[in-house]
Amino acid sequence: MNQAANLAMFACKRAKPSYQLIELVKRTIYDVNYRGKMTIHFQDSSYHPKDGGFHPVSITVDVKDSHIALMEITDLVYVETGTQELVPDLAFDFANDVAFARFSGWLGMYLQETTELYGMWECNFLAFVEMNAYDQVQVEYS
Repeated sequence: MNQAANLAMFACKRAKPSYQLIELVKRTIYDVNYRGKMTIHFQDSSYHPKDGGFHPVSITVDVKDSHIALMEITDLVYVETGTQELVPDLAFDFANDVAFARFSGWLGMYLQETTELYGMWECNFLAFVEMNAYDQVQVEYS
C-alpha cells in the first residue's frame, strides 16, 4: 500500500461527530439567526457533587451561512478540591484534532483509544438527550 493510501485509511479513523449529533445541534439552534461561534450548554439542574446526575456538556460550533462546524465538546464534572468546582472531564477539540481526558491528559484524535472513547461518549450523550436528562439548554454567542 502506498503512502497516500495509508494516510487516507488513517484519516478515516479519526474521532468525529456523527450525523445524529450534527442534527441535534441544528435542531437546538434552528431559530438562531446568528453567524459565527456559539456554545450550546446542556445542563441537568439536579446535577450535584454528592448526589450525581448528568454531567454538564458544552458544544462549541462555528456557523457560516448554512454550514455548521463542530469546534469543541467539553464534558464537565465536579471534583473535590476543598471547594466543589466543575472541571473538564473530557474534551474533544475537533479544530485541533486533540482530545483531553482528565485521567489521561491530552491525546491525538487519531488514536484508537480516542475514537473509541469519543464514540462511547457521543452514544451516551445522545441517549441522555433523548431521555430529556438535560432540563436546561442555553445558547451563548461568542
